[in-house]
Amino acid sequence: MFAMRYGTKLSAHDRVVGVHFLGELYPGLNTIKPKTRDRVPVNDASSPFLVGVHQGRDGTTEMTENRVSILVPLNRRGPLRLELTAASPRSRSRVTLAWNGSPIAEAEIGPERRAIVAMAPDIKRGINVLDIDAPAGTSLHQLVVMASADPR
Repeated sequence: MFAMRYGTKLSAHDRVVGVHFLGELYPGLNTIKPKTRDRVPVNDASSPFLVGVHQGRDGTTEMTENRVSILVPLNRRGPLRLELTAASPRSRSRVTLAWNGSPIAEAEIGPERRAIVAMAPDIKRGINVLDIDAPAGTSLHQLVVMASADPR
């Protein structure tokens, strides 16, 4: 069911489910302060968090279709700030980001790396999905997720 729901490989389940970016926030289990900033690995096509990419040049991944998904497992509440750094194979391309099916940002990018900043207000515990609509060949360089505070 996991592979069908998220359009990924069967082997991705054990590497995605139970992994939480920004740390584990189950009350009473942690003695360290949780992270407020984390990087989602988007530069390796073998990453279990990526759906619809192949390995690109210079440590990037490239979109194989006009839509890719990034699986972002979280165990926290509150809004999240996202910074996706990407570049287009064309001189100008429109990029749309959707978080759990709801549009959160639109931007225009070109061949130079550009950070697209968005707020994801609807965080759910478990796997969240960032969908990226852009032309095939768009390269993904980095995704940083940031929480504004300790949201226990």
